[in-house]
Amino acid sequence: MENVFEYYDSVREQEVEWLWYPYIPYGKLTLLEGDPGEGKSTLMIQIASLLTNGKKMPDGYPVRTAETVIYQCNEDDVADTIKPRLKASGADCSEIAYIIDRNSSLTLNDERIINALKLAEYLLQGEAASTDVFQKMQEIGISERTLYTIKKQLGIKSHRKNGIWYWKLPDSSEVTEDGV
Repeated sequence: MENVFEYYDSVREQEVEWLWYPYIPYGKLTLLEGDPGEGKSTLMIQIASLLTNGKKMPDGYPVRTAETVIYQCNEDDVADTIKPRLKASGADCSEIAYIIDRNSSLTLNDERIINALKLAEYLLQGEAASTDVFQKMQEIGISERTLYTIKKQLGIKSHRKNGIWYWKLPDSSEVTEDGV
């Protein structure tokens, strides 16, 4: 029988890393909700613009480096509303992605989001052999093209050790203020 409980004394505590303290933590899903017309989309588009350009947050909180953003909005069309707003805000649209939802509306229970988060979580665990990454990719149904796009966007480094290729996210110590 599988255990359904675990005791907190076995949990290794970790500090929260912040993209924008105390609003947006790294490695966690951030949602913004509110009534129509309150400026949710405007705020998030402005934040996406700041992040893709490596600029400080509205309160002056520093951004480590230019970031890649997933901006998902089911209320507006990507071509006639979202992209024009992104361009008007000065966002780098080559660093902003969205999950394609042509056949069905995207929800938090959507397998596309769950799969993307599973892969990101796997890669955040540390160094992984490329063969293991490809196996994980197949398990969660991500195409090789998508995997290489994620690799590029996350700045994942490849290195060879004992004849095996490994993938690893850059350490925060490897990223300077100018993102290099």
